[in-house]
Amino acid sequence: MKFLKKIDNKKLEYIILSLIFIGALAVNFLTPLITDDFSYAYHSNSLNEIFNYQIWHYLNWGGRSVAHTIAQIFLLMPKAIFNVFNSIMQVLEVYLIYKIAGKKESKPLMLVVIFFLLWFFLPVFGVSNIWLIGSCNYLWTTVIILFFIYQFTKEKEDKLLTIVLMFLLGIIAGWTNENTSFGCLVTVCSILALKKIDKKQITKWNVFGAIGNGLGFVIMILAPGNFARSETLVEEKSFIMRIISRFMQYTENITTYLLPLIIILTIVISIYIYKKQKIDKMIYPFILGSFFTIYSMLLSPQFPDRAWTGVVVLLIVPIVILLFNIEKVSKISYIAMVDILVISFFIFVQGYFYLLVDTNHLRVTWLNREKEINEIKAAGGTKAEFERFYPFNKRNPAYGLSDVEEDPDHWANDLIKRYYGLEEVKAKKTTE
Repeated sequence: MKFLKKIDNKKLEYIILSLIFIGALAVNFLTPLITDDFSYAYHSNSLNEIFNYQIWHYLNWGGRSVAHTIAQIFLLMPKAIFNVFNSIMQVLEVYLIYKIAGKKESKPLMLVVIFFLLWFFLPVFGVSNIWLIGSCNYLWTTVIILFFIYQFTKEKEDKLLTIVLMFLLGIIAGWTNENTSFGCLVTVCSILALKKIDKKQITKWNVFGAIGNGLGFVIMILAPGNFARSETLVEEKSFIMRIISRFMQYTENITTYLLPLIIILTIVISIYIYKKQKIDKMIYPFILGSFFTIYSMLLSPQFPDRAWTGVVVLLIVPIVILLFNIEKVSKISYIAMVDILVISFFIFVQGYFYLLVDTNHLRVTWLNREKEINEIKAAGGTKAEFERFYPFNKRNPAYGLSDVEEDPDHWANDLIKRYYGLEEVKAKKTTE
């Protein structure tokens, strides 16, 4: 600790962020294209094809045009380019939370706190932060949203350019990811409500930014593809019963996904109350935004693990806001936080090592598969059969995703065979 105190805060920030970048880069380079990557890569042969495919996608499948356009542009290029930029986005996710929570303060240790909160509490870290399509849908969209919200924590002049840029940024942020975008809109509107309560000026760029955010969200939600896809899902319960059932299920799932974070937040708030310290009002918009991000999914028939990403990130922000000044509030609490970070570091190192090993296993699996495919095609064959890949690490980018299946007509097999120009792909039958 004495050694760290000798280093300038800014330099220490750069060191920590650089380490996060290097760690992310290693895992990204070990990750091959998988599952949905093959589908979007198949339609990513030129910018014109990407544009046309996104129009089709909006009309027939879903409204996440921003996320999937980003993904397809990267699929047009060598994977190494995405690896670098995706690692930068992981750094930006940490840094933006840091800037929102700390405002102009510099406390490098909080960067470590934020990273560990993301590492330990994101439900499927690899799927949402490393897998190409998953990252563009969750990491990249979350960073865009955090960047947009961050603007509302700063003071800016009401210049025409600022108003226009905030309106456009609002549209992009709203047009990213259904539930997180709604959580963003709630958070931003709550920040403006706080300004109104505190009798602070609400600028034109504030208003136009929020309007743009709402507009982008509406554009995404009203995509004809959302309705076309929902028609393919048959549900026996009535609409009201579906909503009630989902509400109960999602409320129960809060325990699964958020309980540790809620406990941490409750303890920190309790420390502030016990020490009779003022609680920063900025925590409330993010808490509200986080919970609205959950219940905005009531209209969706599915709520996968990765869709909790935005919920977790928005709930991490108020925790960090309060922890930023915990040293001033309670010295003992600060010491306890440092002790927890030290313990967490050793747990992280072990987990990160296992992630590297398991992700490398995924990489080798696909290298062998591609070698086999090339040999089959060279011999004039059109069919391939592979052993299934089973990740053992929950943070593996392939965790919970479909691999090759025994049924040759399974959609996951179809993506692979079309990408590699084969007539049939399937998994070898498992033996009992």
